[in-house]
Amino acid sequence: MEGIVNSKLTWDPNTKDYSSIEWKTIVLDNDLLNFQLHPSFFSLNGLQWEIENESDINLSSDDVNISKLKLTRNEQEIQVNGCLSRNNSDKLKLDIDNFNLKELSQILGLPTELSGKFSGWGEVSNPYTNFNYMGDARIEDFKFDNEAIGDIQLMSDWNQNRESVIVNGDLEYKNQRTFDFSGMYDISADNLDLFLNFDNTDISFSNAFMDPSVVRDISGKVNGKISVKGKPSEPKLNGNLKLSQGTAMVELLGVKYYIDGNIIVEEDAFLIDPIPVRDEDGNTASLVGTVNHYNFEKWNFDLQFNFEDDLFKRPLESGKAVPLDQFMVLKTKYKDGDIYYGTAYARGYANIEGTESSLSITVEAETKPNTQIFFPMYGVSELDESEDFVTIIDKSIKNKVKVDKIDLSGIDLDMKFKVNQNAKLNLIFNEVTNDEIRATGKGELNLKLDQLDNVFLEGTYTISEGSKYNFTMAGIQQPFEIEKGSTIKWSGSPYDADVNINTYVNLKKVSILELSPELMDNTLLNQEINCYLKLDETLLNPHISFDIRAPRALETGKALIRRVTADNDELNRQFFSLLIARKFQPLKGTISASSSAAIDLVESQINAALNNLTDSYKLNVDYGEEKSMGEKSFEVGFKKGLLNDRLIISSSIGVESKSISGESSTGEGSSSSSTNANGSSKSSALIGDVNIEYIINEKGTFRANIFNKSNTNSINEQAGPFTQGAGISYLEEFNNWNDFELAQYGLDAFRKEDKKKYQKKKKKTKIPTELLHNTSKTPSSSKKDKKKK
Repeated sequence: MEGIVNSKLTWDPNTKDYSSIEWKTIVLDNDLLNFQLHPSFFSLNGLQWEIENESDINLSSDDVNISKLKLTRNEQEIQVNGCLSRNNSDKLKLDIDNFNLKELSQILGLPTELSGKFSGWGEVSNPYTNFNYMGDARIEDFKFDNEAIGDIQLMSDWNQNRESVIVNGDLEYKNQRTFDFSGMYDISADNLDLFLNFDNTDISFSNAFMDPSVVRDISGKVNGKISVKGKPSEPKLNGNLKLSQGTAMVELLGVKYYIDGNIIVEEDAFLIDPIPVRDEDGNTASLVGTVNHYNFEKWNFDLQFNFEDDLFKRPLESGKAVPLDQFMVLKTKYKDGDIYYGTAYARGYANIEGTESSLSITVEAETKPNTQIFFPMYGVSELDESEDFVTIIDKSIKNKVKVDKIDLSGIDLDMKFKVNQNAKLNLIFNEVTNDEIRATGKGELNLKLDQLDNVFLEGTYTISEGSKYNFTMAGIQQPFEIEKGSTIKWSGSPYDADVNINTYVNLKKVSILELSPELMDNTLLNQEINCYLKLDETLLNPHISFDIRAPRALETGKALIRRVTADNDELNRQFFSLLIARKFQPLKGTISASSSAAIDLVESQINAALNNLTDSYKLNVDYGEEKSMGEKSFEVGFKKGLLNDRLIISSSIGVESKSISGESSTGEGSSSSSTNANGSSKSSALIGDVNIEYIINEKGTFRANIFNKSNTNSINEQAGPFTQGAGISYLEEFNNWNDFELAQYGLDAFRKEDKKKYQKKKKKTKIPTELLHNTSKTPSSSKKDKKKK
């Protein structure tokens, strides 16, 4: 039977895997076929290879002949030539040049990326009765997941008579031979007999097998010999290795450690006899443990880390180990999402055990000097940049920024720390304004992390003398001393601590007489005043309260202080006045003799501080003085919104004093007068304004208003002390006639339904918050109210 068939095979046209192969099949007889491949091409995972030249493939029952088969892609070449038959002298040869291993990873879809250039040759003969193989291969610039391994050479041959493969090879790293192997594989017995020789072998390639969020930057040199016995599917290793110049960065702790020592390799374990581990400061701890496996699977480990004693120094005369002064266990900087960071030194023990999928870390340690831990409270909050108060606001960001955070799921962490006064604890409420607590103290804290990445902190930290709270608010920056014995108690989330912190600032030479200038008591001068600030409830949302005390004052002074502390608004006002001006302000109903410029400055900052205390209402104070006219006034303003901010009530009340020449007189209404020795009289009058405003419509253009206004500044002397009135107002801003809504609404009454400019809408009862900025202010206020974000 003879014949000729011309064939063409194509697939995946118009795609990156488009392929087209053409060939001619010639049937010479029943036992002989000839295939003639024409120049064609095919693609694998988008990588196109060319079939060059005309090539022949002859198949018969006794032999296979391949001639001029050549595949190319860029600089890569694969050639096959020769014959396979029962004749031992016939050989089929394969030549490969510059094969790209990175493309091989892509073609095979490997989970890890290989890179480098593979070149080699191999030839086989007589697969029927006396199979023999010989070959040589070389990989240049071999990398495993971008970790450099070096240049690998491999030589091997197989002989039917000895029924084994002889292999030998070596590894060159930076033009230096660092690893070689030799031996054989007995195919009939399925047995390995190899020797691995490590000669300053660089271990940085192991980074490719590690999770960089746990351990990274592994480096070092390995020396030693290992024998490999057993089956290829179950190799048995034995030998000794020595690690020198070893380093590893433990990402969880942020510390790079340096390791040197011996490792014993057994069939199913790696044994670590006590080896030294140094921190970045040169302190030496020790590591001992085992890493077990079953046929290099089902890994488990148990490592004991001793940073309590220096086992590598000569023991004391008593036989006990030399105590280690300290060891670095933490060195991290803040990253978004961190619950703590800083630097920590300690003495103690750590145990690390687990499997490939489960890790358990237990630490018992005592802090040592130079330890400073920061708890950033802004890690779960948002800084209000327009305010300088301790403000914690829950985040509600829709488009969350991806945070490069360590994934600690699958890890059980149990760290028990005995905190001493040599450790500093910083609770940062606002990193922009440096609003923070800086404390030293003592306590026993237990930090736990479960396999679901949940963090728990338990224990009580008792603050020692010398700790400070740097208080910031409305431009005020004042360090407060923290009273000894104040506590922070954790029983869950690090942010949910219960706080009981008392702080104070001591002011010298303060005049209590400023509270009531009409008194003539010199014992009230130059008094020592303590301003107390207390933080309680929770750390995430602390409640702040104030107190003022005069410990050395006589009963008259203490009585004045009690008048201040009995009224919360007055207490807040006097507290900030002391912080800002280092003096009291006159109590309500009295007038100070201070200059107006100084009072204006104090008044401005007091108002800013008062308005930060609450969002439910607005407070302000106003003091005015005109020396040329002998006039003084003092007012307190108040504003509050009701009914979803539709009803706005604003008010101010105060006292005005005027000097009048001539005969004394008594005015009508709320005024009174007194005559001085020089014949002039001083007239005091009550001034007050009340304004009630109701926003009628949704946009706030229609408003009803009722008011009572004092006439203290009126030129009409017969006008009386007050003026009252009521009315309805309409206010609209527009640029042209079409934007004049009131007029357009009127014209809509005469327009057809489909021509109306404004369609009917359902009324809403809630007024937008921004409309409050257009409401009238209290008459006494000359500053804009700040509104919290």
